[in-house]
Amino acid sequence: MEQRVSIGSRVLRGFFFKAAAILGLTIAAVLSVSQLFADEPPKPTPQADVDLPTATFFSATEHARSFAYVIDRSGSMAMRGSFEIVKRELGKGVDKLPADVRFSVNFYNLKPVMLNDAEGHPGLMAATETNKAIVRKQVVAIEPDGGTDHMDALRLSLTEKPEVVFFLTDGDLMMTKYEVILLFAVAGKTRIHVAQLGRGPAKAEESPLQFLAKLTGGTYRYFDITKFPRQPPKVVEEARK
Repeated sequence: MEQRVSIGSRVLRGFFFKAAAILGLTIAAVLSVSQLFADEPPKPTPQADVDLPTATFFSATEHARSFAYVIDRSGSMAMRGSFEIVKRELGKGVDKLPADVRFSVNFYNLKPVMLNDAEGHPGLMAATETNKAIVRKQVVAIEPDGGTDHMDALRLSLTEKPEVVFFLTDGDLMMTKYEVILLFAVAGKTRIHVAQLGRGPAKAEESPLQFLAKLTGGTYRYFDITKFPRQPPKVVEEARK
């Protein structure tokens, strides 16, 4: 059995080195991906420095100096008031960010939309009160609509190299484990924390979203929207599994 695993690992490593040449991945990215199929487990991702500023979103708490929020705004997010709950949780999280950190907000369906700062520039911005107020106004105008494309949205946010990504979606089936590996290859040191909304209990088997969180050193949390009350005092904690 051990020999079969070793041979399989070598075959998979070879496949990804060939695929990398086609996809144009860097040598560092290829080595990171190939480590997944090494005979020994990969080294653990370094833990966050608890002395750094703190941010919280859907029960995930992180310590860093830059945070990117990547949030699904597809039509299915309207179910049981989920999108309004998400916007409320986003507002609470952004309001608590200290001024010495940077943050970005990326709402996506089939296309990502990065929110602007007070000067009209999209992407990472200082967490000043002025920028927070501008972001709040933009969030109010966003409504759920359309389909879902995780990859373009995550790639866009990862290009800015935030230390942490808070990623929320209800579309687990819209991503494969192969796509997760491609994201892992470009994520660098970014930790991705995943919050998945769903109907009913979480599935027992590991999903691509769980795989993404694990590979990048983040966390995964599942929330059953059937437990979302209409006027919730503590929605997130009640729905968490």
